[in-house]
Amino acid sequence: MTEKVAILGQGYVGLPLSVRAVDEGFDVLGFELDKRKVDALNNQQSYIDDITDQDVAKEAHVL
Repeated sequence: MTEKVAILGQGYVGLPLSVRAVDEGFDVLGFELDKRKVDALNNQQSYIDDITDQDVAKEAHVL
């Protein structure tokens, strides 16, 4: 069974943490209140230089 993790905030700490958790095999549920970030993530677009759009596409959910 795959472990699940929720990460609150998908900014400069939360988004890389989410990507790393996905890379390690966790199911990730990311929470973000900033509508611009949510829209970007739902469109599989990164707003952080060190995170690629392909990394974002691996994330499970963004609310």
